[in-house]
Amino acid sequence: MADASASSAALRETIRRVRERGVGVPPVLATFLLRAHVLVGYDVMDENEEVSEELVERSVAALLATTSPSYATLSMQANVEETRVNAMREMARKISTRDSRAASMARAIARADVEDPTDDDARVDDIHDAVFRYVCVAGGRDATECDEDEREMIKRALESAFPRASTRLFFFGGNEDVAVAARLKSLKELSAVVLGICVFNRAIPELAEVETGGLRSTMADIVPQYIAKTTTIEVALRAKLASAERLTRQYGVVIAHNAVTLTPEDALMISLKDEHNNRAQYCRYLRAALDALVMGVASVEELARLQSRAVDELRSLLYGGGEYRGESLDTRAGVPISTAYPLLDSIGCAQLALANEDNALRAQMDVIAAIDKHSKPTFTKSITSDLLREASHLATRAREAQMRMAPPLLDANIGPPSMKTGPAEAAAKRAGCEIEIGGRVASEGLDLNGYDVFALVKRNGLLLPAGASSDGAVVHWMGKSFGFVNVEDARQFAAQPSAFLKRCEDVLKGSPELVHITHAAAGFGKIFASLDIPTIVNATRATSDPEYDRSDPDLMSMRGFQSCEFATQTSAHAYESNIDQNYEWNEWALRRKVLHAANLRRKTTKSAQTSLSHFRRENATQVWRPKETQVQTAVAKATAMPQKKRFTRGIRGAPDMKMNIIEFDLDLGQPHER
Repeated sequence: MADASASSAALRETIRRVRERGVGVPPVLATFLLRAHVLVGYDVMDENEEVSEELVERSVAALLATTSPSYATLSMQANVEETRVNAMREMARKISTRDSRAASMARAIARADVEDPTDDDARVDDIHDAVFRYVCVAGGRDATECDEDEREMIKRALESAFPRASTRLFFFGGNEDVAVAARLKSLKELSAVVLGICVFNRAIPELAEVETGGLRSTMADIVPQYIAKTTTIEVALRAKLASAERLTRQYGVVIAHNAVTLTPEDALMISLKDEHNNRAQYCRYLRAALDALVMGVASVEELARLQSRAVDELRSLLYGGGEYRGESLDTRAGVPISTAYPLLDSIGCAQLALANEDNALRAQMDVIAAIDKHSKPTFTKSITSDLLREASHLATRAREAQMRMAPPLLDANIGPPSMKTGPAEAAAKRAGCEIEIGGRVASEGLDLNGYDVFALVKRNGLLLPAGASSDGAVVHWMGKSFGFVNVEDARQFAAQPSAFLKRCEDVLKGSPELVHITHAAAGFGKIFASLDIPTIVNATRATSDPEYDRSDPDLMSMRGFQSCEFATQTSAHAYESNIDQNYEWNEWALRRKVLHAANLRRKTTKSAQTSLSHFRRENATQVWRPKETQVQTAVAKATAMPQKKRFTRGIRGAPDMKMNIIEFDLDLGQPHER
């Protein structure tokens, strides 16, 4: 915990110095940058066991660079992710509070004792009123938030499903555990049935005249309101996305033009790259918001279809010959309860799910509002009209002449050295890489969120999505898949995948704003786990919210979850430069790595599989020969029960081949009989 307390002290000192200079800093952003500098190699404590001045000054300088594109990108990520986490947490808190409150009320009702005949009617009325309050809470319609007409409608629906006169019968059986459990289950179904009756009355106005004594359902229909809101939001988001993508493409054209004559380390190229990455992150957030809206609309439409189907089926039971027969739902001769109640239960459950989707939309609108704050860049753009005009003109001429743009100028000293085509293909085979070539690449399912590793390494952290190119490629290596904008970049990576990923790790450490957009916390294991922004949001909230669960001692650790040396309880010790820090000495860890490498779920069949494929191969003749031992197990003792074998022949082969099945019992006998 010493390291955690030192990290907390460094964070407080950093925030204090920044605010002294008149700059407001979000704690989440300050924590992220402090952890990023610790990840690079800055020590939290100096030689005097005090907070490292170098770490604090480095973090303060990064937080004061408010006009840089990198800071704008980090600020956007911290703001949007903090809003997302808080909105989802608040939504989950409301649902959990509602469920826990309903469960508490249900337990109190289920254990009530009204079986005594001497109980007066007031006691029964109190229990029935408690059931009414429970039904309101469990159905998401708190009685205190409903108007008088809606409360009366719910009471009428409850009376039709759970008459006051049958309250004593409901508690028949005493307070035994079995009876209480049955009541809890019935109460849960009752809340859905009552909610279903209210929704059904809204769909069938003429039925409401009979069920509610002339009251009209005041329960709002969620579906049309939800569709209207999402349609308005979607139109606005698509317009903003089109504008942002247009600007991102303009940055791409200017970068491609200037990359022919300028190296990635040039000041102009660095500015253009950072600004391009900022707009790429903004576009990524807009696409994610649109995807969430589309998924929400699909879910609501599916729930609405299920609810409408149940309403139509129940309506067909109440109507005869196209006219309403006049029976109430609780009329035994009209509609049997065993038939109506399952339909009402499904209607009520669908309505509750629709309410949850509406709450999720409110949370998503908070996230969209946070994204919209970053629609306009806060930095001064390096792209000018002259640069854009010249680059666009040359790009148009190259496209009309059906010629490729000149390759970018790369520094041979940055990243792994380039290899010629022949040696690169041979090295790719030795490394076990497979290059998949074919048109436009789908970014879904690719590591690093679909961004080109070659561009990240060789072009100083430039974000180029593999799906943006029409002649991209995908490299499969060690169960992972990486996308590239062209085949040559993919070939270079496939020749030296470990070296490229190691260099990519260094690039991400130097540009922490790329960690979140590339999903590096998932792609590089525990290396970037401390830079996971949702985790930082929870850790920051733990320091400001006294009711937050502080049981996790690693929440405030700037290094995230880490192991300590048991004797000294410290996380870092001095070590010699010739020691390999990645060396693994633990036998069981090595076993786990071997099992992971041999995981057949990620393997593909390369040759025919025969019944003897699991035996050892004889290299000279390239055939599979069985072992000379009689059994294929490590221990040849105990019993060997007869086994039933079934073989099928004729599935493959000539068209006139007939299929036949052979079945027999394989009885190897007992060991003493051999």
